[in-house]
Amino acid sequence: MGKPSALTLLLALASYFSPCAAERPPCDVKLQPGAECEVAVNLLHPTQFAIGFREVHIRAGKIAQMKPSKLKKYLEERIVPLAISPHGAPYILDHHHFVAAIIESGIRKTVPAKIMSNAAEASEDEFWKLMRERQWVHPYDEKGNGPVSVTLLPASVTGLKDDPLRSLAWAVREEGGYERHDEIAYADFKWANFFRQHITFEDTDAGFSAAIQNALHLAKTPAAKNLPGYKATEIRP
Repeated sequence: MGKPSALTLLLALASYFSPCAAERPPCDVKLQPGAECEVAVNLLHPTQFAIGFREVHIRAGKIAQMKPSKLKKYLEERIVPLAISPHGAPYILDHHHFVAAIIESGIRKTVPAKIMSNAAEASEDEFWKLMRERQWVHPYDEKGNGPVSVTLLPASVTGLKDDPLRSLAWAVREEGGYERHDEIAYADFKWANFFRQHITFEDTDAGFSAAIQNALHLAKTPAAKNLPGYKATEIRP
């Protein structure tokens, strides 16, 4: 007997809802754009190579402490956008850190999702052409190098590598160093690469805290003016 398909595993694991799961059907390869569903986190395929582990760890800790009502609201505000590949695999288009935090917290096996594109009948080349055109894939490694071949993307979120500068960018945004800019694809990675050019730090709690302060100042200097969400405010020469 052959191995079960990715879709079969997806449907099986999607049945393990937590008590606060939204009332959505399991994700299915036949669902069309606009449909919402519940998808198993360990079957999600990433569309980037790296995330910030510190950000994930902090968010996982907060998730683990949430009461069911707050967790439900948190999930509803972060519905994961998906693209279905020619082989029926669900690819995440955003919220990689959120999904990684859900996995680390261990609190759920599924997350709510929304189908943005279904390329089940397309070729691999057509699928990845669409992904690039819509800026739904970020082919750069944990050091900002690339583009890297999409054939090297990890098969699961747990295979993503750590980019400490991406955690730094998130922390700076959380502290008000720049504004969230959802209209620009991978805006936080643009900030991470900017900080990568100017800041080095030891990846310890103390080193990270000091880096945040340095980055908060740097984020409001003219050197950062072309980055998405730039806030030219109170920094004096």
